[in-house]
Amino acid sequence: MDDLPHDLQSLTRSIRLPWAEPLPVLIRVRRKEVDRVATDIDSWVAAALEPVLERVWPGCAVAVTAGSRGFAGAILTYRAVGRILTEAGARPFLVAAMGSHGGGTADGRLAVLGHLGVTEEAVGMPVVSGDGLTEIREVGGAPVWVASEAFDADLILAVNRIKAHTDFSGPPESGLAKILAVGLGKQRGANAVHSGGPSGMPARIISIVDVLVRSGKVLGGLAVIEDDRHEVAKIVFLEPSEIGHDREAVLLDEARAAQAMLPFEELDVLVVNEIGKQISGTGMDPHVIGRMRIEGMLEPVSPRIAMIAALRLSEESGGNGIGLGLADVTTSRVVGQLDPATMYLNALTAGLGGVRRAAVPIALATERDAVSAALSACGEPDPFKRRVVCILNTLQLQEMLVSESLRAIVEEDPLLEIVGEVGPMSFDEAGDLSSW
Repeated sequence: MDDLPHDLQSLTRSIRLPWAEPLPVLIRVRRKEVDRVATDIDSWVAAALEPVLERVWPGCAVAVTAGSRGFAGAILTYRAVGRILTEAGARPFLVAAMGSHGGGTADGRLAVLGHLGVTEEAVGMPVVSGDGLTEIREVGGAPVWVASEAFDADLILAVNRIKAHTDFSGPPESGLAKILAVGLGKQRGANAVHSGGPSGMPARIISIVDVLVRSGKVLGGLAVIEDDRHEVAKIVFLEPSEIGHDREAVLLDEARAAQAMLPFEELDVLVVNEIGKQISGTGMDPHVIGRMRIEGMLEPVSPRIAMIAALRLSEESGGNGIGLGLADVTTSRVVGQLDPATMYLNALTAGLGGVRRAAVPIALATERDAVSAALSACGEPDPFKRRVVCILNTLQLQEMLVSESLRAIVEEDPLLEIVGEVGPMSFDEAGDLSSW
């Protein structure tokens, strides 16, 4: 027994499906183009910040939050914020605000931002990450933890995308309130927010934000709303008192309405080419795939997907494969890319949802084997009737490959169009998906 490999990648590398399932014939489908407002991030940021520039003063230090998710136009947004605040006489800097991500270390957080292209050279202002935490304790209240590098500044400007959260229903969900309460809290603060379970998270986030606002440190928040193409649709400034409350809730409704979703209510197999932390906090957006897998939380009504194959882990994830537990099959290559220290810290900090979603599904030698396994176990024995969809990731849903069995649904949908006949799903000699 001593000569057996001890790492999971080695154990799964040779595990092949003993049979090959017939592969579906695919067609390329695209969402139809609609008229859109031209994106001018620099002008939008300038207009949003203009009314509050009188609140900054020559030499004041402004900590601008930068999270681990990234968002459309993030670097352009940060650069515009830095330029505008500098021209107003302030000394802005980006502070890494991502809870337990990046392994919970200062260097790890900077590495996450680096993977997203967020560097001092790219954004035109310093990018800071430290290990210190400042405790804010009010009479009769629980301690609130804030990154010292942010709280030691004169002002804090929250910048983040508003979107539905992957663990709970708010409001608030993922946005300005969360990056202040969870992101700036580092691992200790994030754990305090998550420790009571998902149902109480909105109230805990709001209470922390309210403490921060009462400290007088919060300049306000810059909210980014994306459209269904993952492009910037709107940039809005929120006053400190509006963060986490009604104004942010209205923006959350707008973001939900704009989010791209799969145009099918029921599938036998969904093939996700890539998962990753820059795509979703759970690697794959649970709202897109219809799976929460959190004890006590209702599952989405749709889509209903029998089997999900997750084929690759993004480099930007830095080995954090949280979200694999939402898939049914993966590959030994993905397993070999996992960094347990980073992944498990994030999972345990996130509580019930994190632990379930950090589970490793069935891992097979190649992408061909993983897809075959999903087809085999999906519950539809007739290969010609299997409803199969292939997507790049859960953010990029403008174009997808769908099985011939879904053609009638596509043709009846006024928002979809068929743009090509792909043929049978194909794989290269190494067994990697090559249909794209």
